[in-house]
Amino acid sequence: MSESAGAVRSAAIDVIVFDVNETLSDMGPLGRSFAAAGADEGLAATWFAGILRDGFAAGLAGDNAGFAEIARTSAADLLAGHGVADSEDAPAWKPHPSSYAHAVQACGTPPDRMLLVAVHPWDVHGAHAAGLRTAWINRTHGTWPGYFKSADAGSRNRNRALLGHSPRSAWS
Repeated sequence: MSESAGAVRSAAIDVIVFDVNETLSDMGPLGRSFAAAGADEGLAATWFAGILRDGFAAGLAGDNAGFAEIARTSAADLLAGHGVADSEDAPAWKPHPSSYAHAVQACGTPPDRMLLVAVHPWDVHGAHAAGLRTAWINRTHGTWPGYFKSADAGSRNRNRALLGHSPRSAWS
């Protein structure tokens, strides 16, 4: 996916679905919170990776552990060792198809009329498999993994990856 991929045609999109963590929010400054708690700033990346790992594992096993619950428990464990329609209501974590089906049902919009915007290629791939249109924000200036389906649009800048109108928004 290159910067020149362009914007998604807006004529056939009624809903834009945003991934929140690392797409709408920059997780980088979170390290300062870990430092303020007396831990190494680098633990923020470890903490977030652990949340994703545990959420994916729970989802693949057929469970839906809440993001906030995993986040709290993981932070407490990490900090003890060193001195947040919402996706919480979906039956599984992304990229499980039921999470995207939940957004489709919650919005009452056909999947091909929805756009997922995310920084995670695995999220874009999952949304594509569920029939959503996709936009990838390449915040890290990385390369697209060839084993995932390409996004319909992409940019290094969130605003350039989005459409020029304001349809309803959905879950994270």
